[in-house]
Amino acid sequence: MLCAARLEDNRLLELLQQNDGNGVRHVIRLSPLTRDESGSLIQQLLKIENFPARMRELILNRAEGNPFFVEELLRSLIDAGAIVLGRDRAAATREIDAMEIPETLQGVLTARIDRLPLDHKQALQRASVIGRIFQRRVLAYIYKERANNRLEAALGELQRREFIQSREQQASETAGLEEGEYIFKHAITHDVAYDSMLFARRKELHQLVAEAIEALFPGRLDELSATLGFHYERAEAIERAIFYLGRAAERAKATFANAEAIAFYQSAIRQITRAGDGQFRESGLRLNEGLGDVLTLAGRHEEARDAFGPRSGPGRKCRPDLAFAPSPQDWF
Repeated sequence: MLCAARLEDNRLLELLQQNDGNGVRHVIRLSPLTRDESGSLIQQLLKIENFPARMRELILNRAEGNPFFVEELLRSLIDAGAIVLGRDRAAATREIDAMEIPETLQGVLTARIDRLPLDHKQALQRASVIGRIFQRRVLAYIYKERANNRLEAALGELQRREFIQSREQQASETAGLEEGEYIFKHAITHDVAYDSMLFARRKELHQLVAEAIEALFPGRLDELSATLGFHYERAEAIERAIFYLGRAAERAKATFANAEAIAFYQSAIRQITRAGDGQFRESGLRLNEGLGDVLTLAGRHEEARDAFGPRSGPGRKCRPDLAFAPSPQDWF
């Protein structure tokens, strides 16, 4: 089994270390690129002659050996017109100074997104709300009749600038995509596009995405209940979020996906907590009962007793107050 993971906050590595005597493992640590290697990467990406030494040094200093940072810095300079791509090679059109190069990868991506024409930027932002993988049908539904005719052009340009990819572009990330599906080329690009919107706008778009999924895939609502629960939760549509998160919990419970079921139950209960006026009391009782069952199966008996209440046993009843008890665990 081959696993790729970051060193920081690496639960996989912790798990392997805990079971060190039960198997053979070998950790390969990938170090940052050296300055020579980063310079070679610039040359390979651009095939540029007479690349200004000062521009090269600025890029190397900012990237600090991160190849993705190098790539995005170069794309940012191309977007800004500081580098022009020819048929076979690139050429630098002017000198740049340190103020023109953001200090972080997120800053570089934000600058690239901000330089997009408005239609293209909005398409990227709306797609980010759907998810890192998104369907053209869902994105088009959000547009409705407004500028929908420009969506195809926007998607084509976003592909050309390598923000997103489709299955027609041969890569490991696109191998599992279906017809009409796209993926953000990098997860961090998706995150930056999503975070570039105001909270109120994201909330509105999550509502539209959930409604689009319900309208476009009416025969798959049970299968898509976790996705719908996520979007309605982000939209703060409490009743619909409770409904779909509960369905997702029951679906996970039926397949003995206990960790997922517990997380979905807790998220649904947390929505009831936020409502706070007792209108979802019956749903809270049912959800706590389901949560207690799954916790019991997972061997977490003390937590299960808390969910069931003090009179647990064959004729147990759920504690009403637990329907309004916050949980520290996020499901997504």
